[in-house]
Amino acid sequence: MMLNNKVMIALLMCLGFYSRSMAQSCTATASLTVNISSCRAHFNMFLEGYTNAGTGIMSTSLLSSNLLPTTQPYSVAPYSYNVPVSVTNFPSNTVDWVYLQLRSAADRNTVVDETVALLRNDGVLMQTDGTPGVFFNNTGSGNYYVVIYHRSHLGVMSNGTVSLPNTAATSYNFSTAPSQVYGTEQLKAVGSKYCLYAGDYNGSGVINNTDYNVWYSNNSGVNVYLPQDSNGSGVINVNDYNLWYANRSKVGVSEIQLP
Repeated sequence: MMLNNKVMIALLMCLGFYSRSMAQSCTATASLTVNISSCRAHFNMFLEGYTNAGTGIMSTSLLSSNLLPTTQPYSVAPYSYNVPVSVTNFPSNTVDWVYLQLRSAADRNTVVDETVALLRNDGVLMQTDGTPGVFFNNTGSGNYYVVIYHRSHLGVMSNGTVSLPNTAATSYNFSTAPSQVYGTEQLKAVGSKYCLYAGDYNGSGVINNTDYNVWYSNNSGVNVYLPQDSNGSGVINVNDYNLWYANRSKVGVSEIQLP
């Protein structure tokens, strides 16, 4: 990208590399190369509460009931992802929004990038226009731990680092085996899929009585989009309680427990 003298001078002044004395003698044309790092990644995952054990497909009731928010819902604590990602028309077969982090290969607790994506009913993570794959816009190629969160399920971290970018053919699939995630018994079998545990309604990384309290605070909601709707039906009832009850006392690995 070529910049004229005035633009280049303004840029150098902002960066602290330019003074008035330089202006008196500087007449050369300067050029600036801007490198923007980004990384495209492919992942597959399933949610226990949404997954049909017989078909291996997740429910899209939130989409068909027009309950999915058009702006990503992870700006709230504990996720606090404040980038305003929105969609006008949801792709067909959208299940819900998910939140992802890339962690450093040297330190699993260090977040190097984050983003949101849409989950398709066959487990594919996709962009808001329906294109398979997720873009991380603040990092380049490399090896990273991948962490995935959903607002009513227990988050998980990849068992090892994942080489990115990857392709649809080499997608990292969290649903094929328990060993795909870090820690012991961090995925639950639903039919042929290994899924994130339902019931972490406050996003603490632990399923306990605090999550029950969240469910109890609105345990008869209808046509709602709330974290205690763990089966994605848009209705909060005993079915969501049963999912929580079956998983109570389940603890996520410390690395996924957000402050």
